[in-house]
Amino acid sequence: MVVLLRYRNQNFKNTYKWHLFWQWCSGFKKRRLFINGRNNQIQNFKYWLKGAKAGTTEIFIDNLPGFPNGISIRENGTYWLGFTTKRNDALDKIHPKIGMKKLVYSLPNFLQPKADKFGMVINISANGSIIDTFFDTKGKTLFEAGSVKEHNGYLYIGGDVIPYIGKYKM
Repeated sequence: MVVLLRYRNQNFKNTYKWHLFWQWCSGFKKRRLFINGRNNQIQNFKYWLKGAKAGTTEIFIDNLPGFPNGISIRENGTYWLGFTTKRNDALDKIHPKIGMKKLVYSLPNFLQPKADKFGMVINISANGSIIDTFFDTKGKTLFEAGSVKEHNGYLYIGGDVIPYIGKYKM
């Protein structure tokens, strides 16, 4: 998925800078940065919009236990990161081989590897350290956690393929 991001250029009134990104963008924090989840690389990046690091990218968290999907900011400045599924040996073996991944995912859906039913949400500090984790290891209640949002003491968890939104009391 390609995302085109627009933000106000500080140097010129009423002009905007446009940046092209290859995956999903979320996690704005005071409009200084955003976190870019790269599902195909099991890592998340920070892209700085303002300040001394403006225009630069750095790894926020790497070698994740699954394939990151949605990220949201908590009021305390930490992040909730939801996952499409956990990692497995088959995907880890083809992961570094771009051509192999393209081949596998160009196959008809019924021949592609299926995601394990495994709900996973991680709370991450502002510097990228894991604070807490929540799992549904059997995928019986929430077999995917692609989107996570905290509101009024609850976590609301959705996904790309689940037909409902889960609600978890904090």
